[in-house]
Amino acid sequence: MFELLENLCTALQGRYTTVSGMITAVQQTKNELQRIRDDKIFGEMFEEAKQDVMKLLEISQPRSRVVRPPRRLDESHTAPHAYSSAEDYFRKVMQFTCNQFC
Repeated sequence: MFELLENLCTALQGRYTTVSGMITAVQQTKNELQRIRDDKIFGEMFEEAKQDVMKLLEISQPRSRVVRPPRRLDESHTAPHAYSSAEDYFRKVMQFTCNQFC
């Protein structure tokens, strides 16, 4: 996913980039992000990354700090959402990224 977005940034910031080239680059990135958003492809990609990481260390969710707004500004008084697994967390990151393009 990061490689796709880095390639898009490079294409958009090129010295001789045209508007039609930019539109094509965005469209191709959008199509590829939607393709890897599929449950089967995402699961395969996550498992492959998990195997690579397992060689180094246990894959886990990023540590979350509980940073809450002052009580006078926070009407909900609810705890922040906790994901049940690292896969659920990264799936949400992927969905958020895709939604920004759609």
